[in-house]
Amino acid sequence: MLRLNRLQFTSFRSYREFRLLCDSDIVIITGPNAVGKTNIVEGIQLVTGIESFRTSHWAELPTWGSTQARVEASIGGDGRDLNLSLQIEGNKRTYVLNGKRRRASQLRGTLPVVLFTPDDLQLVKSDAQQRRNTLDSIGIQLSSTYASLKADYEKAVRQRNHLLKEEHLNVDIINSWTISLILVGSRFYQHRRSLFEQIRRRFSEIYATMIPQEQADIAYQPSWERELGYQLTPDATLDEVRSVFSDAAEQMRAREYERRLTLIGPHRDELVFTINGRDARKYASQGQQRTLVLAWKLAEVQVIEDIGKQSPVLLLDDVMSELDYDRRAALMEYADTRLQTFITTTATDYFDSSILRTAQVLRLSRGEER
Repeated sequence: MLRLNRLQFTSFRSYREFRLLCDSDIVIITGPNAVGKTNIVEGIQLVTGIESFRTSHWAELPTWGSTQARVEASIGGDGRDLNLSLQIEGNKRTYVLNGKRRRASQLRGTLPVVLFTPDDLQLVKSDAQQRRNTLDSIGIQLSSTYASLKADYEKAVRQRNHLLKEEHLNVDIINSWTISLILVGSRFYQHRRSLFEQIRRRFSEIYATMIPQEQADIAYQPSWERELGYQLTPDATLDEVRSVFSDAAEQMRAREYERRLTLIGPHRDELVFTINGRDARKYASQGQQRTLVLAWKLAEVQVIEDIGKQSPVLLLDDVMSELDYDRRAALMEYADTRLQTFITTTATDYFDSSILRTAQVLRLSRGEER
C-alpha cells in the first residue's frame, strides 16, 4: 500500500520552512491553538486529496510577504516511489510528479484521503449541500469520470440559472441547457447513487458494531421524489433516470421560471440519516449524531478500500476533544490497525499509552522559527 513518507513546506501558510519524516503510521501533531497544526493537515490534503478543505483561493496559501508557496511529498509502497510537488503562485497551482507536470485531475486518487474535522460533526443536521459535498468528495477521488460529470453538471446548473435570472427569458437557449442538464445530470446521478449505496451498506454495518441495539440507515432522496413524488430504484437504468428527470423538469418549468432558479436535479438531492426509522435531525441525541458521523467516516474508508484497492490517509483535525472516550477508542482502534493517520490535538491525554508508545508525536509551540 502507498503511504506518505515525507512532507516538506516552503513559504506555505505559517511555515517558512517545514519538514516531516513520517516514522510511524500514526503521527500526532500537538500544541496550543494557532501554532500551525491545521496547516500541516491542509498541506497533506493538498498532495493526497488534491484539494483544500479550508479554501479554494490559492493566493491565500503563501506565507505572509511571499508570492509563492511549495508543498512537496514523497509517497512510496507497492514497489513505487512517487515524488510529488505543488507550486502555488497567485491563483495558479502547478503539480509535478516524478519530474513531469501533471494536471490535478490526473493525480486525484493516487493516495486518497479521508478528512474528519469538527465541522463534520454537524453533518447530520447541517444543510443538504454539506452532505452532498461529503459524498462527492469521495467520488471525485475514486473516479475521474465522477469528477468530470460533477464539473459538467455544475456548469450546466450555473449557465441555466444565469439565463433564468435574465430580465427577458430566452426560452430556446434555456431549453438547450435543460437538455444538457438532463443528459449529464442523469449520468452524474447514477454515479453518485451507486457510490451512495456502497457507503450506505458499510455505514449500517459499522454503526451496528458500535450500538447493536439501534438500527441506523441513510435515505437518498432525489429532488424529483421530494418535489413531485417520482420514484426510482437505486439500480435504475440510464434511460429510466433520463425519463424521470425529463418529466420532472417539464413539471417544474413554470415554478422555475417564477423562482428564476433550477429546482430539479442532483444539486437539490438530499441525504437523510435515520435511527430506528426516525429522522436523526429531529430525534437523535448529540451522542447518537456523533456516532452516525463516525460510522459515515469509517464507511468512507472501507469504500475507498473496496473500490480503489488502496487504504486512504486518515486526517483527524482537532476532533479528539469533540468525541467521548468510547468514540475516541473506536476511532483509534480502527486507525491503529489499518491506516496511516495524522492527528492534530491540543493535548495527548486523549490517547491510551499503547498508542503513544508507537505513535510519532510532533510537538509544536508558539514562537518557534518555522
